[in-house]
Amino acid sequence: PERALVRRNLVLNAMLEDGVITAQQAAEAKASPLGLHIEPPPNTVAPWFVEEVRKELDQRFGSDMVHQSGLRVYTTLDLKLQQAANAAVLDGLAAYERRRGWRGNLLNVIAAGSSIDAFRHPDWNSDPTPGTYIHGVVTEALPYEVTVRVGENRSAIIAPEGWAWTKKELATDLLQTGDIVYVRILPQATGQQVVSKIAVVPPAESG
Repeated sequence: PERALVRRNLVLNAMLEDGVITAQQAAEAKASPLGLHIEPPPNTVAPWFVEEVRKELDQRFGSDMVHQSGLRVYTTLDLKLQQAANAAVLDGLAAYERRRGWRGNLLNVIAAGSSIDAFRHPDWNSDPTPGTYIHGVVTEALPYEVTVRVGENRSAIIAPEGWAWTKKELATDLLQTGDIVYVRILPQATGQQVVSKIAVVPPAESG
């Protein structure tokens, strides 16, 4: 943020010198907040591992060198093995949740004062692939079909078999527009849909 502030003020000074803006306009612009939305790069495979590596590097070399000098870092992390381990944990959690039964208590973006269009999730930074779990937001809930947005321009369909484990016949007894759901991507795909069937899994945390 500090560097962005310096760059912003340098540009304003240059505009002032060139007569593009007045001294008052420059002063007002410098007094205004930057409005930056700073978000660390997502790492959905091994976020804790990556964070520990970052801390170690910061301690050894200092934050400036780590974040600005373009260090190339090699670690012991095997992405394929980690992805397999993550999938095994999520599959186990999903099976556990299904045994406990549908509990509902979903967060609804509309009830929370937001909107479906405004909802974004870090899961969406990676393309959904069969077997993976991803957060989505319900855009339409019909009795026998639910449409879920699982990316900027991606949607998925939950068919009745996707919620059969809940013992509810109608999707409208489970979900409503704006609900945030955790879903498992299945292999089938049709037309413009990313998948044709996904299994609803209530969110669960481990760790």
